[in-house]
Amino acid sequence: MPTREQFLQFLQQNPLSDGTPIYVDSFQGFETYYSQLNQANINVTNIPSTSTTPAAAPTPHMTVDDLLGAPGRESLTVLDPLRRGRATWFKYDKGKISKAILKMMKSDLPRAYPTYNHLPRDVKTCWFRAFAQQFDWERSITETVKVAYEKKAQKSFSSNLCAWKDKWKLNKDPPDWISEKAWEGYVLMWQDEKVEAKSSRNSTNRKSERGGYGIAIHNTRATSFKTLKEKKW
Repeated sequence: MPTREQFLQFLQQNPLSDGTPIYVDSFQGFETYYSQLNQANINVTNIPSTSTTPAAAPTPHMTVDDLLGAPGRESLTVLDPLRRGRATWFKYDKGKISKAILKMMKSDLPRAYPTYNHLPRDVKTCWFRAFAQQFDWERSITETVKVAYEKKAQKSFSSNLCAWKDKWKLNKDPPDWISEKAWEGYVLMWQDEKVEAKSSRNSTNRKSERGGYGIAIHNTRATSFKTLKEKKW
């Protein structure tokens, strides 16, 4: 029977995917999981020590369905739109999902992105795979979960970004976990927004003069005294 140290060492040397946060502490029953990997002809009996460089080997690519089928997920929060049993759902989760998304932003935000929708597809895939490590659901409703998750992720991403922007406006230090590259990117983005907003306000102010007609432009030709007199009468 393997030890927990061997199991954690195996996960470190065979990550789920590049950039995917690994919340191994959320998993129980790792002995059973180890046995299943062994039966799948994955060599874990001769794991090299961390002091040596392991030989190059294919990295197991676990899908969300693979994660949902893994043993030892009994302690995870269950998602179900009908909230049957002990299950919960988005907007009823008491902030657990928002905290999970923030954890993903802290772990895997390569550079500045204005919205969640601007994230690269592979980053979104990694985040959802990480989400499946913290929450459990029936595999038959994965698409339903994903749609609700995407909607929540968009809102949470924007909310967190607004909080960071407020810090910047007050000249406060950036979050200690954010990379220098990402923070600099956001600062440039917010500075551009500030310039654009000022330009828009100036344009609006100019158009507001003379009842919305803007600044008067004198483009009429010279008018004779006789013509002016005729117009007057």
